[in-house]
Amino acid sequence: RAVGVAAFGAYGTAAALAVILSITATLGMMQLLVRDLAQQPARATSLIGAANLAKAGSSLLMLAALLLLAGWVLGYPRDTVAAAMLLGLAYAVGAFAENIGAYFQSIERMGVWMQAQAAFGLVTGSLGIALVLATRSIVWFCAAPVVGQLAAHGWLALRAPPGVRGAWRATWPEVRRLLRSLVPFAA
Repeated sequence: RAVGVAAFGAYGTAAALAVILSITATLGMMQLLVRDLAQQPARATSLIGAANLAKAGSSLLMLAALLLLAGWVLGYPRDTVAAAMLLGLAYAVGAFAENIGAYFQSIERMGVWMQAQAAFGLVTGSLGIALVLATRSIVWFCAAPVVGQLAAHGWLALRAPPGVRGAWRATWPEVRRLLRSLVPFAA
C-alpha cells in the first residue's frame, strides 16, 4: 500500500527478472562445493577461491544481462531497471555468501549458516520496511536485500578462518574443473 499499485507492479517485474537471472550468479554450485569441501577439507582455500573467481565472472555476466534485458531489450522504466539491478546485486553478494556457507555446512556447522540467513532476513525486512515507509520508493526498498546479503556475508566472514574468508587465489585449472563439474547439473 505504501508504494501504490503501479510501483508494486514495477517491483514485481524487477524481482521476477532478477530472480530468473540470479541462477547465472550462483551457478547452482553450493551443494557441489559442500561435497568437495567435505571430501577435501585441506583444499578449502583453493576450492573457495575457485568458487569466488567463477562467481565473480558469473555475477558480472548476470548484472550485464540484467541491465541489457531490462534497460534496452524490454525497455523498462528507469526505476524498474534500477530496482532490478539492486536485486541482482543482492543475488551476486548472496552468491559469495553461499561459498562461505558451503564451508560451514561441510564441517557440519550449519548453525553458522542459519545465523547468517537470520541476519539476512532481519536486516532486509527491517530496513526494507523503514526505507519503503520513509521514501515510498521501490528503488530504495530494493537496496534492503543488498544490505541484508552484506550482513549475512559479513557474519560468515567473521566466523570463518582467514584462509576461507579471504580466499581469492585459485588456479585456472581449478576454476575450470569446478565449472566442468557443474555441467551435468545444468543440463
